[in-house]
Amino acid sequence: MSKPVESVVTQPVYIHDVRKEQQDWLREARRFCRCVGIGVSEWGADSLIVEAKSPDRVKQISSQLRQFGLSPIENEDDAGAGLLLLSRNPAATRPNKSSVGTSRRPWDAQIVPLLWGAGSIVSFRTGINSPTPSSWLFAAFGAVLLLVFVWDGSRIWGWRLEILSEGIRLRRRFRWNVIPWEDIRAVDAVPIWVRDQESVVLKLVTHTSESLGTFNFIFARILRDRLKVEITRRHEPVTNS
Repeated sequence: MSKPVESVVTQPVYIHDVRKEQQDWLREARRFCRCVGIGVSEWGADSLIVEAKSPDRVKQISSQLRQFGLSPIENEDDAGAGLLLLSRNPAATRPNKSSVGTSRRPWDAQIVPLLWGAGSIVSFRTGINSPTPSSWLFAAFGAVLLLVFVWDGSRIWGWRLEILSEGIRLRRRFRWNVIPWEDIRAVDAVPIWVRDQESVVLKLVTHTSESLGTFNFIFARILRDRLKVEITRRHEPVTNS
């Protein structure tokens, strides 16, 4: 008995319950994955979950499995575990993202400044308590970590985003500003030089751009998709009934 994809369907779907033509595509897709080294984690009547631990790998696998009618479905839970959900019926398996908060950075990002701060305290204490002449090195290292703590803390803890009727209210490094909807043309998530990080960028009517910040690619794409929906809704023409 094969495994069900419980995270993407309302009822567990087992392979022996599906039609023969569904078994045929699944058998061919799994055989192809074995041949090209794609690890299959779970499967269902019209979907696969495979191992994909980076954005580049996601793009590569999506292209390879398109021949089986499979389309990638962004799912923050699977992506966080290094997995990719693909479906032959995207509308039925698309996860609900309404519960994912985008007003603050993810919790795992918010603990990073604490690590810098803890490292700074440890380095200072080691330098103070060390009787060796090289104790100043620990103090210097602690000072560097303290600067990183202040810089990263203001960048991460000082960021917040609110969706208002008049526009996007954005706080960066604890300073607020509002970007009106009429000034925004589109939004995109752009990869940067840091691995698995993407920058969410607003394209403005003035043909300039406004970066909302740099995030883990999972959060960046969730934020991008959420804003795309809002931008489309705000730009829809008003019809008189």
